[in-house]
Amino acid sequence: MADRTFRRVGLYLVCAAIGVVSLFPTLWLIATSLKPERLIPHWPPQWYTGVLTLENYISVITKYDFLYWLRNSTVVSVAATLLTILLGSLASYAFSRFHFKGRNLLFMLTIATVILPQEITIIPLYISLTRAGLGNTYLSLILPAIANPVSIFLFRQFFDGFPAELEEAALMDGYGRFTIYYRLVMPLSTAVIMAVAILTFTAVWNDMLWPIIITSSKKTATLPVGIVQHFEMFQGAKMMRYGDQSSASVLCIIPTLILFVLLQKYFVQGISRTGIKG
Repeated sequence: MADRTFRRVGLYLVCAAIGVVSLFPTLWLIATSLKPERLIPHWPPQWYTGVLTLENYISVITKYDFLYWLRNSTVVSVAATLLTILLGSLASYAFSRFHFKGRNLLFMLTIATVILPQEITIIPLYISLTRAGLGNTYLSLILPAIANPVSIFLFRQFFDGFPAELEEAALMDGYGRFTIYYRLVMPLSTAVIMAVAILTFTAVWNDMLWPIIITSSKKTATLPVGIVQHFEMFQGAKMMRYGDQSSASVLCIIPTLILFVLLQKYFVQGISRTGIKG
């Protein structure tokens, strides 16, 4: 009994240490955002400089196109998430319910694309979208994001465990497959839908590499691109305004944090019900 208690306490201490280490960058970011710009380069670094201010947050909102970037990120992330849920669930339902030649091979090839690094697909995507006249548009940011094999995998795992009796009863009542999909299956798939929504929204919201390549103006810049590219430097000095960047980064984190806090229960249920258990 004592050994079990000792191991449990040790496990809690290790988890607490990992949590502190993981939170350290975020806590330092918040602390930096609340410091006056002149005190941020102070050496040695200090958590608290004796002065707390919101001037960096005010500067971000009033001096830059932050609200414009926020709108762009919101439009792109929400659209990509909704389309990913729609297309991923449709493809997964077909893989799960329809038996056709090469089904398993096609599914394996689809899931195998997960191992491809994003850098490999950037050049073909850039050439294809720019030649199609979609460069520097919302569509150029949304379309690559909806080709999401992870969502297909999660939905299919869930659909494979869905009670077949319910669908058989609906078929006997004369309902078609598509009607069963959107009136029966999807309403009962809330958990996996929320899991896919969190994963997709977070990935698209935080993505910087692809948006910084395909966008060429402030018109379509998302928050990560705006923070990196469009924050001006001090007059006459090659030094970034770290207070402004820190404040913008904190504001950028808030939407994904709120989303996860609100949907974390569904996220855990969705992941556990698809067979991915730790």
